[in-house]
Amino acid sequence: MEVLSQTVERASRGDVDGAVALFADDPDVFLLGSGVDEARMGRAAIREQIMRDLSQAEAVTWILSPQAISAAGSVAWTSGDVVVRVTMAGQTLDIPHRLTTVLECRDGVWRLQQFHLSFPDRAQVVGQSYPTNLEAVADAVGREHVDLQARTAPDGTVTL
Repeated sequence: MEVLSQTVERASRGDVDGAVALFADDPDVFLLGSGVDEARMGRAAIREQIMRDLSQAEAVTWILSPQAISAAGSVAWTSGDVVVRVTMAGQTLDIPHRLTTVLECRDGVWRLQQFHLSFPDRAQVVGQSYPTNLEAVADAVGREHVDLQARTAPDGTVTL
């Protein structure tokens, strides 16, 4: 979809107002990012998120893979992969994401109603429905701040 390409192109070059203009001007339009605090509803909140993203990097480039596109009447939805290339402190990092969107056409103009980014869970083994490896346990411990002192042996081994 042209709107999706324009959105990531405008955001990549720092045109916040241009990117936000491609979202519907509805109170319930939303962007759901990959961060815990990145659930944004309304154009003003979406603008704040895009500004925050850009302010935390020297450069941001979105590289869209081919997207699956479907439509029914005045509503369309997309899904696919995107790599967000971020430069921070002189170092460039390619961060793979999954992207889904919902768009609505009003008066011949397509606008984003929903924009959702997520990370594939690298701790989840291919063919498994849930992460079960050591990285997943370490991630959960970090998130939950579990005190494992009582389960730690003198050599540092933790028994769960």
